[in-house]
Amino acid sequence: MKSSFLILLSLFCITSGYSQNYPFPQNSIYKYGIYPLNRNHTDADSVYTNWKASHVTAQGAGGYRRVLWDTLRATVSALTDS
Repeated sequence: MKSSFLILLSLFCITSGYSQNYPFPQNSIYKYGIYPLNRNHTDADSVYTNWKASHVTAQGAGGYRRVLWDTLRATVSALTDS
């Protein structure tokens, strides 16, 4: 009983990991949501790209990337190299 439960739990964990692969943008309409008429996914993508270029650096991150704060020595968070 215990081994069959572990096998089922393992299969569930393995197969549920693939369901989270949703690249940006989805361009799907959510019927319960409110959407702005003057903005779209390209606006969000360009703002994120500009933010990342201005605030993410590999300098002083020991092989990783980090988010810059007001000074070069301060770090907001650590990001893996992607």
